[in-house]
Amino acid sequence: MIDMAKSYLIYLLPELLVISSFCPLKAYLSAQGITIPIMMSSTIAVALHIPINIFLSKARGIQGVAMALWASDLIVTALLAIYVVVMEVRKGGTWKEGGWCEQGIKDWGALLRLCGPCCLTTCLEWWCYEIHVLLTGRLPTAKQAVGVLAIVLNFDYLLYSIMLSLSVCASTRVSNELGANQPRAAHLSAYVSLGAAAISGCVGAIVMVGARGW
Repeated sequence: MIDMAKSYLIYLLPELLVISSFCPLKAYLSAQGITIPIMMSSTIAVALHIPINIFLSKARGIQGVAMALWASDLIVTALLAIYVVVMEVRKGGTWKEGGWCEQGIKDWGALLRLCGPCCLTTCLEWWCYEIHVLLTGRLPTAKQAVGVLAIVLNFDYLLYSIMLSLSVCASTRVSNELGANQPRAAHLSAYVSLGAAAISGCVGAIVMVGARGW
């Protein structure tokens, strides 16, 4: 079992490089209110993920499952990169909100200085989940404890995906309103997003409490 997990993680390492390219592309397009290409590329990748996963899992076993994961994300990243390059060329390197190629070295430096702490906090958050799993495995009833933790974490991931979508929409809307010198609209958007987040959190808590004992 340990060797299988080790093999899976080794073959999953390319996912780090793929995601590090995908996230900036997604943020770049989302900040400009361009979401259709992200949705379409994700739909194509999901449709291709099923046959890719079946083929690679039969050919390479657990290693193929890991390869199928980053291969699907690579498809999304490649499609978004092609879209950005094509649109930059068609618009002469000039987007309405400012092009990718127009950013100076100074601007990129400021962005990278912000990226470091954000990356660290995100890594710490997810590392805490992994540490939870490792510590749970040391309990006397490790099998039962890990099973319970897996159920809780999977539900938490589901709720997290909703919160993540909400946060992306809220940050994009607020930043666009501030950029348009509309502070009241930005203030309203922030309050609406906070209200939606509170409602989502309460619904998630009610479902988790209500599902106890099932």
